[in-house]
Amino acid sequence: MQDEAEEYRRECLLNNCSDDEDPVAKANPDDFEPVPEVIKKQEQSKECLKIRNLRREFGPKVAVDNSNLTIYNGQIFALLGHNGAGKTTTISMLTGLIQATAGSASVFDLNIFEDMDDFRKILGVCP
Repeated sequence: MQDEAEEYRRECLLNNCSDDEDPVAKANPDDFEPVPEVIKKQEQSKECLKIRNLRREFGPKVAVDNSNLTIYNGQIFALLGHNGAGKTTTISMLTGLIQATAGSASVFDLNIFEDMDDFRKILGVCP
């Protein structure tokens, strides 16, 4: 099952599948650990950082391609990837060093791209 899902995901990444075709959305819930109530509450109260469809282009080069990520309060988070994967570009967009081409990011009901001054008051980054 896991090998099939991984292969399907690779094909989706190569062929730009729609969200309806996302293997994670179609995955068997028994294949994942249950989401703790404290995490569910963070999403409901908007206490987590939600990044949706984040994109950055430099001319014809796409540095970050529609990234979706949720980072929860009180948990350790690391952004890992190979050289050129878009890690620095993502952090640079989230901290306001460069502008995103598209997408949104919010925490505590703040749109961080529109309310960067307020967001920086609660921001912490360790490079």
